[in-house]
Amino acid sequence: MVVVGYGTRKKSDITGSVASVKSEELTAYPVLSGEQALQGRAAGVAVQSNNGGEPGAPIKIRVRGGTSINASGDALIVVDGFVGASMPAPEDIASIDILKDASATAIYGSRGSNGVIVVTTKKGKAGKISVEFSNSTSTQEVNNTLDLLNADQFYDYYRKIAPTYTRGSENTDWQGLIFRPGLLSNSQISFSGGSDAVKYYVSGNYFNQQGVVINSDVERYTILTNIDAEITSKLKIGLKSFYK
Repeated sequence: MVVVGYGTRKKSDITGSVASVKSEELTAYPVLSGEQALQGRAAGVAVQSNNGGEPGAPIKIRVRGGTSINASGDALIVVDGFVGASMPAPEDIASIDILKDASATAIYGSRGSNGVIVVTTKKGKAGKISVEFSNSTSTQEVNNTLDLLNADQFYDYYRKIAPTYTRGSENTDWQGLIFRPGLLSNSQISFSGGSDAVKYYVSGNYFNQQGVVINSDVERYTILTNIDAEITSKLKIGLKSFYK
């Protein structure tokens, strides 16, 4: 089953182009956001950072490539029916369905002309309370630095251009002063459960990335709440909140 905007349908019954990504694929490795988790997970979907991989830099999602020079080509993000919502943490996502062809405009209008990313978050299930905790930690490092001259080599080279150049005595490795080992840490805790009448899912996520360049750090806290209550057989209410 895939989410198409007004409900769910069998993928075999859909004539348009739809790509689906499951929760297990999104959390296969630590990433900053759900947008970044899509990278390499769906055919025809390009995900790239706007600023050369800087931690916390905005991320572009292109479903149909660059369709305009002046206007935005970003895909429309829909989270649990909320159009234009922020992408939740990958650990809170149950599935992502990507509507890639023009049929998406029949549901979302011109806003869906660049494709639609339909996100479904996790919900509680009837039964005992379930507590889940996950943590992942990884490191990064620069694997290719420039081979620079030391003070003696620079002096021999530069005096051919400026014979009056006065030689310095310091051998400063500027790359060593700029670069450092990077660290990524992602922690997630969630509580879910409920009864036949009330079901809940509450989660908190903390992400910290120390970039390989000094002072390129990013921290992110997110809290997601999904509560569904069946008051009567004809009345159901729900609460969805997302703090970032």
